[in-house]
Amino acid sequence: LAVMYQEGRHARKSLSKAAKWLKRASEQEYAQAQFMLGNMHMHGSGPVAQSYVAAAELYGKAAAQGNEVASYNLGVLHREGWGVAQNDTAAALHFRAAAELGYAKAQYDLADLYLDGSGVGGRDFGAAVGWLTRAAEEGRLDDVKEIAGNIIAAIATTNAIVAGFIVIEACKVRSGRGEEIKPRDSTNTHTHISVPTL
Repeated sequence: LAVMYQEGRHARKSLSKAAKWLKRASEQEYAQAQFMLGNMHMHGSGPVAQSYVAAAELYGKAAAQGNEVASYNLGVLHREGWGVAQNDTAAALHFRAAAELGYAKAQYDLADLYLDGSGVGGRDFGAAVGWLTRAAEEGRLDDVKEIAGNIIAAIATTNAIVAGFIVIEACKVRSGRGEEIKPRDSTNTHTHISVPTL
């Protein structure tokens, strides 16, 4: 009934009536109604005032019942700090819950967190590629191409930096500016290791 009023299907469109029916269904723990009413609060639709706090509460209830889009939206609120404390770890947990339910946007955003290392315990290119692959399988190919380019650039940059340090250190060793380290065992006097100094 709420959807009929919200979209104007078989009834005159009325966001106030839609909100009324969504509120009733939400109070009866109907996840889809909690999600839809959360969206109304998120965007300030019709008579429903914009409130990220109310949206987060409703999304949380719907997510607890397995609504993957509500879980994703709750992750966005945590990532941005809208209505809840900004928390990349909480964002990652909600994105993961939605991603595991097959929601491609969550898979993409979770891959982005792994690429950046935010909220997931550090960068993990393997996990990023895994979630991008799943997102591509779910049909988000354009987004996947964008972030895949970022992964390739990040790996190339990291490799270039490491290679640069190796060359610099090799030049120091060759020019004799490396530091010589003697083994701890003083009885073995013919073994020396040259270690470059930074």
